[in-house]
Amino acid sequence: MRAQKIPSRGARAVAAFVTKSVEPGSALMTDDYAGYEKVGKQYEHETVQHSKLEYVVGSTHTNSIENFWSLFKRGLVGSFHKVSEKHLDRYLDEFTYRFNERHNEQLFQLTLRNMVNEEALTFEKLTNTA
Repeated sequence: MRAQKIPSRGARAVAAFVTKSVEPGSALMTDDYAGYEKVGKQYEHETVQHSKLEYVVGSTHTNSIENFWSLFKRGLVGSFHKVSEKHLDRYLDEFTYRFNERHNEQLFQLTLRNMVNEEALTFEKLTNTA
């Protein structure tokens, strides 16, 4: 899973993120949002038409990505309550890490190791408005 804040929901921004994140020729499953049309030509692109209440077609679905966004939204409301746009990428990084490592039996040890080995984020840097 990769997630980051993008400048808009427009086709150009979506295509740029997908192109940077997904290897050409990969299978890509999306809903029928028009912003994916440009992206689809570089990939084995399959869609489900949510607008027609279609959620699974054979092995094509968007359940995995919808699961991630559901966990992210519940985490924001349930744990953090309010998130500034300035730090949105940090929250996305945290939830992406949790999602990608969710089956790792050594997750607690990995998280502790990462916390000890990373450079501390100072309060000054965290709150800097520049």
